Amino acid sequence: MNLRLMKAVTVATFAIFLTIFALWVRPLVSARQRIAAVALVGLSPAFWSYRDLISSEFPYLMISFLALLAIRRAHSDRKQDDWRPKWAVAVALLMYAAYATRTIGIALPIAFVIAELQVRRRLSRFALLTISILGGCVLLQAALLTSPTGYVSAAHITLGSVARNAWFYTKSLTYAWQNGFSKPVQVVLAFFLTGFAGLAFAQRIRRGASVDVCYLLAYVAILFAWGAQIGIRGLLPILPVYLTYILLGMSDVCARLGNRTKLSFLAVTVACLLVTYAGSLRLRPWQDSMANVQDAPAQELFSFIRAQTSPTDLLVFSKPRSISLFTGRPTTSLGPDESASDSAEFLKRTRAKFLIQTAWNPPAYGRLLASAPETLTEVFRNRDFQVFRIGPANTNQTARAGIR
Repeated sequence: MNLRLMKAVTVATFAIFLTIFALWVRPLVSARQRIAAVALVGLSPAFWSYRDLISSEFPYLMISFLALLAIRRAHSDRKQDDWRPKWAVAVALLMYAAYATRTIGIALPIAFVIAELQVRRRLSRFALLTISILGGCVLLQAALLTSPTGYVSAAHITLGSVARNAWFYTKSLTYAWQNGFSKPVQVVLAFFLTGFAGLAFAQRIRRGASVDVCYLLAYVAILFAWGAQIGIRGLLPILPVYLTYILLGMSDVCARLGNRTKLSFLAVTVACLLVTYAGSLRLRPWQDSMANVQDAPAQELFSFIRAQTSPTDLLVFSKPRSISLFTGRPTTSLGPDESASDSAEFLKRTRAKFLIQTAWNPPAYGRLLASAPETLTEVFRNRDFQVFRIGPANTNQTARAGIR
Protein backbone atom coordinates (compact mmCIF):
# COMPACT_ATOMS: atom_id res chain seq x y z
CA MET A 1 0.00 0.00 0.00
CA ASN A 2 1.28 3.51 -0.84
CA LEU A 3 2.80 5.27 2.18
CA ARG A 4 0.80 8.45 1.61
CA LEU A 5 -2.40 6.45 1.33
CA MET A 6 -1.60 4.69 4.61
CA LYS A 7 -1.07 8.05 6.33
CA ALA A 8 -4.35 9.29 4.83
CA VAL A 9 -6.14 6.24 6.25
CA THR A 10 -4.62 6.92 9.69
CA VAL A 11 -5.78 10.56 9.63
CA ALA A 12 -9.24 9.56 8.37
CA THR A 13 -9.70 7.01 11.15
CA PHE A 14 -8.80 9.63 13.75
CA ALA A 15 -11.31 12.09 12.23
CA ILE A 16 -14.01 9.40 12.29
CA PHE A 17 -13.07 8.55 15.86
CA LEU A 18 -13.66 12.18 16.92
CA THR A 19 -17.18 11.99 15.47
CA ILE A 20 -17.83 8.73 17.32
CA PHE A 21 -16.33 10.19 20.50
CA ALA A 22 -18.68 13.19 20.27
CA LEU A 23 -21.61 10.75 20.24
CA TRP A 24 -20.15 8.60 23.02
CA VAL A 25 -19.53 11.55 25.36
CA ARG A 26 -22.92 13.20 24.76
CA PRO A 27 -24.85 11.56 27.65
CA LEU A 28 -22.02 12.22 30.09
CA VAL A 29 -21.57 15.98 29.77
CA SER A 30 -23.44 19.18 28.94
CA ALA A 31 -23.45 20.68 25.45
CA ARG A 32 -20.59 23.10 26.27
CA GLN A 33 -18.59 20.40 27.97
CA ARG A 34 -19.09 18.20 24.93
CA ILE A 35 -17.36 20.80 22.74
CA ALA A 36 -14.58 21.09 25.31
CA ALA A 37 -14.16 17.30 25.44
CA VAL A 38 -13.82 17.00 21.66
CA ALA A 39 -11.33 19.88 21.62
CA LEU A 40 -9.29 18.38 24.47
CA VAL A 41 -9.05 15.05 22.68
CA GLY A 42 -8.65 16.31 19.12
CA LEU A 43 -5.85 18.76 20.00
CA SER A 44 -4.18 16.64 22.68
CA PRO A 45 -0.36 16.82 22.58
CA ALA A 46 -0.24 13.04 22.97
CA PHE A 47 -2.20 12.50 19.77
CA TRP A 48 -0.41 15.26 17.87
CA SER A 49 2.97 13.72 18.66
CA TYR A 50 1.82 10.70 16.63
CA ARG A 51 0.37 12.71 13.75
CA ASP A 52 2.91 11.48 11.16
CA LEU A 53 3.14 7.90 12.38
CA ILE A 54 1.53 4.95 10.64
CA SER A 55 0.26 2.83 13.51
CA SER A 56 -2.69 0.87 14.80
CA GLU A 57 -3.56 3.35 17.56
CA PHE A 58 -5.95 5.53 15.57
CA PRO A 59 -7.82 2.65 13.86
CA TYR A 60 -8.10 1.00 17.27
CA LEU A 61 -9.46 4.21 18.79
CA MET A 62 -12.14 4.40 16.11
CA ILE A 63 -13.21 0.77 16.44
CA SER A 64 -13.04 0.55 20.24
CA PHE A 65 -15.16 3.65 20.82
CA LEU A 66 -17.64 2.50 18.19
CA ALA A 67 -17.85 -0.77 20.16
CA LEU A 68 -18.39 1.13 23.43
CA LEU A 69 -21.09 3.21 21.77
CA ALA A 70 -22.76 0.09 20.34
CA ILE A 71 -22.71 -1.65 23.73
CA ARG A 72 -24.38 1.36 25.33
CA ARG A 73 -27.04 1.55 22.60
CA ALA A 74 -27.66 -2.20 22.78
CA HIS A 75 -28.18 -2.04 26.54
CA SER A 76 -30.63 0.85 26.23
CA ASP A 77 -32.52 -0.70 23.33
CA ARG A 78 -33.45 -4.17 24.52
CA LYS A 79 -36.01 -5.88 26.67
CA GLN A 80 -35.29 -7.51 30.02
CA ASP A 81 -33.61 -10.70 28.81
CA ASP A 82 -34.10 -11.21 25.08
CA TRP A 83 -31.51 -12.35 22.54
CA ARG A 84 -31.37 -9.26 20.29
CA PRO A 85 -29.39 -11.12 17.57
CA LYS A 86 -28.76 -8.03 15.40
CA TRP A 87 -27.24 -6.11 18.29
CA ALA A 88 -25.35 -9.22 19.43
CA VAL A 89 -23.76 -9.63 16.00
CA ALA A 90 -22.91 -5.92 15.74
CA VAL A 91 -21.35 -5.71 19.21
CA ALA A 92 -19.46 -9.00 18.81
CA LEU A 93 -18.00 -8.03 15.43
CA LEU A 94 -16.92 -4.61 16.70
CA MET A 95 -15.25 -6.11 19.76
CA TYR A 96 -13.54 -8.67 17.54
CA ALA A 97 -12.38 -5.94 15.14
CA ALA A 98 -10.82 -4.10 18.09
CA TYR A 99 -9.12 -7.29 19.25
CA ALA A 100 -7.87 -8.06 15.74
CA THR A 101 -6.44 -4.54 15.45
CA ARG A 102 -4.69 -4.67 18.82
CA THR A 103 -4.64 -7.72 21.07
CA ILE A 104 -5.25 -5.56 24.14
CA GLY A 105 -8.72 -5.05 22.69
CA ILE A 106 -9.62 -8.14 24.72
CA ALA A 107 -10.28 -5.56 27.44
CA LEU A 108 -13.58 -4.74 25.71
CA PRO A 109 -15.28 -8.15 26.14
CA ILE A 110 -13.88 -8.34 29.68
CA ALA A 111 -15.51 -4.97 30.43
CA PHE A 112 -18.71 -6.08 28.72
CA VAL A 113 -18.98 -9.22 30.88
CA ILE A 114 -18.12 -7.39 34.14
CA ALA A 115 -20.71 -4.69 33.44
CA GLU A 116 -23.36 -7.34 32.71
CA LEU A 117 -22.59 -9.18 35.94
CA GLN A 118 -22.63 -5.93 37.89
CA VAL A 119 -26.15 -5.13 36.71
CA ARG A 120 -27.75 -8.60 36.57
CA ARG A 121 -25.49 -10.82 38.72
CA ARG A 122 -25.55 -13.19 35.73
CA LEU A 123 -25.07 -13.06 31.97
CA SER A 124 -28.19 -12.29 29.93
CA ARG A 125 -29.06 -14.21 26.79
CA PHE A 126 -27.92 -11.20 24.78
CA ALA A 127 -24.52 -11.30 26.50
CA LEU A 128 -24.16 -15.06 26.04
CA LEU A 129 -24.93 -14.79 22.32
CA THR A 130 -22.55 -11.85 21.92
CA ILE A 131 -19.66 -13.62 23.68
CA SER A 132 -20.32 -16.83 21.72
CA ILE A 133 -20.07 -15.00 18.40
CA LEU A 134 -16.95 -13.16 19.54
CA GLY A 135 -15.37 -16.40 20.76
CA GLY A 136 -16.04 -18.03 17.41
CA CYS A 137 -14.30 -15.17 15.58
CA VAL A 138 -11.26 -15.31 17.89
CA LEU A 139 -10.93 -19.09 17.56
CA LEU A 140 -11.24 -18.85 13.79
CA GLN A 141 -8.49 -16.24 13.68
CA ALA A 142 -6.24 -18.37 15.90
CA ALA A 143 -6.79 -21.39 13.66
CA LEU A 144 -6.43 -19.70 10.27
CA LEU A 145 -4.25 -16.62 10.82
CA THR A 146 -2.45 -16.01 14.08
CA SER A 147 -2.85 -16.45 17.81
CA PRO A 148 -1.76 -14.10 20.61
CA THR A 149 0.93 -16.49 21.89
CA GLY A 150 3.66 -13.90 21.36
CA TYR A 151 1.85 -11.42 23.59
CA VAL A 152 1.14 -14.08 26.19
CA SER A 153 4.81 -15.07 26.31
CA ALA A 154 5.75 -11.43 26.84
CA ALA A 155 3.68 -11.30 30.02
CA HIS A 156 5.79 -11.85 33.12
CA ILE A 157 3.48 -11.09 36.01
CA THR A 158 4.99 -10.50 39.43
CA LEU A 159 4.20 -7.92 42.09
CA GLY A 160 7.47 -6.19 41.27
CA SER A 161 6.82 -6.05 37.52
CA VAL A 162 3.28 -4.76 38.03
CA ALA A 163 4.55 -2.07 40.42
CA ARG A 164 7.29 -1.06 37.95
CA ASN A 165 4.81 -0.89 35.09
CA ALA A 166 2.34 1.11 37.18
CA TRP A 167 5.01 3.68 38.02
CA PHE A 168 6.26 3.73 34.42
CA TYR A 169 2.80 4.45 33.00
CA THR A 170 2.14 7.02 35.72
CA LYS A 171 5.18 8.89 34.44
CA SER A 172 4.13 8.29 30.84
CA LEU A 173 0.75 9.90 31.52
CA THR A 174 2.48 13.23 32.15
CA TYR A 175 3.40 13.33 28.44
CA ALA A 176 -0.27 13.92 27.68
CA TRP A 177 0.49 17.41 29.00
CA GLN A 178 3.89 18.14 27.43
CA ASN A 179 4.21 21.84 26.69
CA GLY A 180 7.58 22.19 25.00
CA PHE A 181 9.14 24.53 27.55
CA SER A 182 9.02 23.11 31.10
CA LYS A 183 9.03 19.50 32.30
CA PRO A 184 8.22 20.43 35.96
CA VAL A 185 5.16 22.41 34.82
CA GLN A 186 4.14 19.41 32.70
CA VAL A 187 4.36 17.06 35.70
CA VAL A 188 2.56 19.41 38.12
CA LEU A 189 -0.27 20.03 35.64
CA ALA A 190 -0.59 16.29 34.96
CA PHE A 191 -1.00 15.40 38.65
CA PHE A 192 -3.33 18.36 39.23
CA LEU A 193 -5.68 17.37 36.40
CA THR A 194 -5.43 13.66 37.12
CA GLY A 195 -6.86 14.43 40.55
CA PHE A 196 -10.10 15.58 38.90
CA ALA A 197 -10.15 12.44 36.76
CA GLY A 198 -9.74 10.33 39.90
CA LEU A 199 -12.62 12.16 41.57
CA ALA A 200 -14.94 11.52 38.63
CA PHE A 201 -13.82 7.89 38.40
CA ALA A 202 -14.58 7.30 42.09
CA GLN A 203 -18.03 8.84 41.72
CA ARG A 204 -18.82 6.64 38.71
CA ILE A 205 -17.71 3.58 40.66
CA ARG A 206 -20.09 4.50 43.48
CA ARG A 207 -22.98 4.86 41.03
CA GLY A 208 -22.32 1.40 39.54
CA ALA A 209 -19.73 -0.01 37.18
CA SER A 210 -20.54 1.30 33.71
CA VAL A 211 -18.92 -0.25 30.64
CA ASP A 212 -16.46 2.65 30.28
CA VAL A 213 -15.33 2.25 33.89
CA CYS A 214 -14.90 -1.51 33.44
CA TYR A 215 -13.05 -0.96 30.15
CA LEU A 216 -10.68 1.48 31.81
CA LEU A 217 -9.97 -0.95 34.65
CA ALA A 218 -9.52 -3.96 32.34
CA TYR A 219 -7.27 -2.07 29.92
CA VAL A 220 -5.03 -0.69 32.68
CA ALA A 221 -4.81 -4.10 34.37
CA ILE A 222 -3.64 -5.73 31.12
CA LEU A 223 -1.20 -2.91 30.45
CA PHE A 224 0.34 -3.24 33.93
CA ALA A 225 0.58 -7.03 33.63
CA TRP A 226 2.11 -7.08 30.14
CA GLY A 227 5.90 -7.27 30.13
CA ALA A 228 6.73 -4.56 27.57
CA GLN A 229 6.62 -0.86 28.45
CA ILE A 230 5.53 1.22 25.45
CA GLY A 231 5.08 4.65 27.05
CA ILE A 232 2.32 7.12 26.22
CA ARG A 233 1.48 5.08 23.13
CA GLY A 234 0.06 2.39 25.40
CA LEU A 235 -2.24 4.93 27.04
CA LEU A 236 -3.61 6.52 23.86
CA PRO A 237 -6.65 4.21 23.55
CA ILE A 238 -7.93 5.21 27.02
CA LEU A 239 -6.78 8.83 26.92
CA PRO A 240 -10.22 10.08 25.71
CA VAL A 241 -11.88 8.46 28.74
CA TYR A 242 -9.27 10.04 31.02
CA LEU A 243 -9.81 13.51 29.49
CA THR A 244 -13.58 13.11 29.81
CA TYR A 245 -13.22 12.22 33.48
CA ILE A 246 -11.13 15.35 34.00
CA LEU A 247 -14.02 17.45 32.67
CA LEU A 248 -16.51 15.58 34.84
CA GLY A 249 -14.36 16.01 37.93
CA MET A 250 -13.86 19.72 37.27
CA SER A 251 -17.59 20.12 36.76
CA ASP A 252 -18.29 18.49 40.14
CA VAL A 253 -15.80 20.75 41.88
CA CYS A 254 -17.17 23.88 40.18
CA ALA A 255 -20.69 22.98 41.34
CA ARG A 256 -19.49 23.35 44.94
CA LEU A 257 -17.76 26.72 44.45
CA GLY A 258 -19.14 30.22 44.58
CA ASN A 259 -19.46 32.14 41.32
CA ARG A 260 -16.36 34.30 41.80
CA THR A 261 -14.18 31.41 42.96
CA LYS A 262 -15.49 29.22 40.15
CA LEU A 263 -14.67 31.82 37.49
CA SER A 264 -11.15 32.27 38.87
CA PHE A 265 -10.61 28.51 39.01
CA LEU A 266 -11.83 28.02 35.43
CA ALA A 267 -9.80 30.96 34.13
CA VAL A 268 -6.55 29.62 35.60
CA THR A 269 -7.21 26.04 34.45
CA VAL A 270 -8.20 27.05 30.92
CA ALA A 271 -5.15 29.32 30.67
CA CYS A 272 -2.87 26.44 31.68
CA LEU A 273 -4.49 24.15 29.10
CA LEU A 274 -4.22 26.73 26.34
CA VAL A 275 -0.54 27.38 27.09
CA THR A 276 0.14 23.65 27.21
CA TYR A 277 -1.63 22.85 23.95
CA ALA A 278 -0.18 25.87 22.13
CA GLY A 279 3.31 25.05 23.38
CA SER A 280 3.02 21.43 22.28
CA LEU A 281 2.28 22.48 18.71
CA ARG A 282 5.77 23.99 18.54
CA LEU A 283 7.30 20.59 19.19
CA ARG A 284 8.56 18.64 16.25
CA PRO A 285 6.99 15.17 16.03
CA TRP A 286 9.31 12.74 17.76
CA GLN A 287 9.38 10.68 14.57
CA ASP A 288 11.24 13.45 12.68
CA SER A 289 14.55 12.10 13.93
CA MET A 290 13.79 8.65 12.59
CA ALA A 291 14.67 7.23 9.21
CA ASN A 292 11.94 7.27 6.59
CA VAL A 293 10.85 3.87 5.29
CA GLN A 294 11.39 5.17 1.75
CA ASP A 295 15.03 6.16 2.43
CA ALA A 296 17.80 4.03 0.94
CA PRO A 297 19.10 2.74 4.33
CA ALA A 298 15.63 1.50 5.27
CA GLN A 299 15.17 -0.17 1.90
CA GLU A 300 18.57 -1.85 2.28
CA LEU A 301 17.54 -3.10 5.71
CA PHE A 302 14.26 -4.51 4.38
CA SER A 303 16.06 -6.26 1.52
CA PHE A 304 18.60 -7.81 3.88
CA ILE A 305 15.89 -9.08 6.23
CA ARG A 306 13.84 -10.58 3.41
CA ALA A 307 16.92 -12.28 1.92
CA GLN A 308 18.83 -13.38 5.03
CA THR A 309 16.17 -14.27 7.59
CA SER A 310 13.50 -16.92 7.73
CA PRO A 311 9.80 -15.94 7.60
CA THR A 312 9.43 -17.49 11.05
CA ASP A 313 12.39 -15.65 12.65
CA LEU A 314 11.30 -13.27 15.40
CA LEU A 315 12.92 -9.84 15.10
CA VAL A 316 13.32 -7.22 17.85
CA PHE A 317 12.96 -3.55 16.93
CA SER A 318 11.50 -0.41 18.50
CA LYS A 319 9.04 0.00 15.58
CA PRO A 320 7.81 -3.58 15.14
CA ARG A 321 4.87 -2.83 12.86
CA SER A 322 7.05 -1.06 10.30
CA ILE A 323 9.36 -4.07 10.02
CA SER A 324 6.45 -6.51 9.90
CA LEU A 325 4.71 -4.47 7.22
CA PHE A 326 7.69 -4.20 4.87
CA THR A 327 9.36 -7.58 5.48
CA GLY A 328 6.59 -9.97 6.49
CA ARG A 329 8.56 -11.05 9.58
CA PRO A 330 7.12 -11.36 13.10
CA THR A 331 8.54 -8.53 15.20
CA THR A 332 8.45 -7.53 18.85
CA SER A 333 10.08 -4.76 20.89
CA LEU A 334 11.85 -4.20 24.20
CA GLY A 335 10.45 -2.02 26.96
CA PRO A 336 12.00 1.44 26.39
CA ASP A 337 13.54 1.71 29.87
CA GLU A 338 13.79 -1.89 31.00
CA SER A 339 17.04 -3.26 32.43
CA ALA A 340 19.54 -5.29 30.40
CA SER A 341 18.76 -8.40 32.45
CA ASP A 342 15.02 -8.05 31.82
CA SER A 343 15.69 -7.57 28.09
CA ALA A 344 17.94 -10.65 27.99
CA GLU A 345 15.28 -12.71 29.76
CA PHE A 346 12.65 -11.46 27.30
CA LEU A 347 14.80 -12.47 24.31
CA LYS A 348 15.37 -15.91 25.80
CA ARG A 349 11.69 -16.41 26.59
CA THR A 350 10.47 -15.35 23.14
CA ARG A 351 13.33 -17.07 21.25
CA ALA A 352 14.03 -13.94 19.23
CA LYS A 353 16.57 -14.39 16.42
CA PHE A 354 17.64 -10.87 15.38
CA LEU A 355 17.84 -7.43 17.00
CA ILE A 356 17.84 -4.19 15.01
CA GLN A 357 19.65 -1.18 16.47
CA THR A 358 19.42 2.49 15.44
CA ALA A 359 20.57 5.81 16.87
CA TRP A 360 16.98 6.57 17.94
CA ASN A 361 16.14 3.28 19.62
CA PRO A 362 15.15 3.59 23.31
CA PRO A 363 17.90 3.18 25.96
CA ALA A 364 17.06 -0.49 26.59
CA TYR A 365 18.62 -1.51 23.26
CA GLY A 366 21.96 0.14 24.00
CA ARG A 367 22.06 -1.32 27.51
CA LEU A 368 21.44 -4.83 26.17
CA LEU A 369 24.15 -4.49 23.53
CA ALA A 370 26.65 -3.22 26.11
CA SER A 371 25.86 -5.95 28.65
CA ALA A 372 26.00 -9.04 26.44
CA PRO A 373 28.20 -8.43 23.37
CA GLU A 374 29.20 -12.10 23.21
CA THR A 375 25.62 -13.20 22.46
CA LEU A 376 24.93 -10.59 19.77
CA THR A 377 26.76 -10.88 16.45
CA GLU A 378 26.57 -8.03 13.97
CA VAL A 379 25.46 -9.34 10.56
CA PHE A 380 24.41 -6.13 8.80
CA ARG A 381 25.22 -2.45 8.97
CA ASN A 382 24.52 0.67 6.94
CA ARG A 383 24.25 4.36 7.71
CA ASP A 384 21.16 4.11 9.93
CA PHE A 385 20.78 0.49 11.00
CA GLN A 386 22.65 -2.43 12.54
CA VAL A 387 21.31 -5.99 12.69
CA PHE A 388 22.57 -8.44 15.31
CA ARG A 389 22.06 -12.18 15.33
CA ILE A 390 20.99 -13.30 18.81
CA GLY A 391 22.86 -16.31 20.12
CA PRO A 392 26.37 -17.78 19.87
CA ALA A 393 28.43 -16.24 17.08
CA ASN A 394 28.40 -18.33 13.93
CA THR A 395 29.63 -15.86 11.38
CA ASN A 396 32.27 -13.19 11.10
CA GLN A 397 30.69 -11.69 8.05
CA THR A 398 29.03 -8.31 8.35
CA ALA A 399 27.03 -6.99 5.41
CA ARG A 400 28.03 -3.36 5.01
CA ALA A 401 25.52 -1.90 2.60
CA GLY A 402 25.55 1.76 1.71
CA ILE A 403 27.78 3.03 4.54
CA ARG A 404 28.04 6.80 4.28
